[in-house]
Amino acid sequence: MTRAASYLLLVAAVLAVTLAAVHFYLQANPGNYNVVFFVALLFFIPGRISSTFLKDLYLSRRQLNSERYAEAIEAGERFLATVKSQPWRRKLIYLTWSLYTWNVEAMARNNIGAASMMMGNFERARQELQAALALDDGYALAYANLAAIEAAVGQHQESERLAQLARRHGYSGRRTEKLVDKVGAFYAALQGGTR
Repeated sequence: MTRAASYLLLVAAVLAVTLAAVHFYLQANPGNYNVVFFVALLFFIPGRISSTFLKDLYLSRRQLNSERYAEAIEAGERFLATVKSQPWRRKLIYLTWSLYTWNVEAMARNNIGAASMMMGNFERARQELQAALALDDGYALAYANLAAIEAAVGQHQESERLAQLARRHGYSGRRTEKLVDKVGAFYAALQGGTR
């Protein structure tokens, strides 16, 4: 089972157990909705904490999704500088969810690489994506982005090799992943705030 599939299974299991527990509690205590409020807080508060301390990571993703590539790169670079000076922020990703990696620096480098790729700066994009893979060699999305670069420059054999690595690590580009990516984009927009 790939890492991405394991993460999705874990998220589904946590949600199922939580919903079942709330349902059984409400069956035993009709009309007592305090537990619903408490559970909502448990899901809401960690996201608020991560949105505060990982703001530029989420902003980078949001700018990338909005096709504001230069701003995505700036936010990603700011985030990397912040994490370098305050390494404790790396652990805050565990307060939220992630599909392909839990390494925030790899995420930031992937965002910078994808933005650089979209701006046509393939050399910078390769460097950033390879740096993301050096941080997490199982990061499927970074492999997929590298595959896209190689396809764009006509290196089809290398593109296919990288695409196979992306698939082996859990990225297939299927409808489910596109939905998860949209949810992730929405979450980044929600967490990123404004700058």
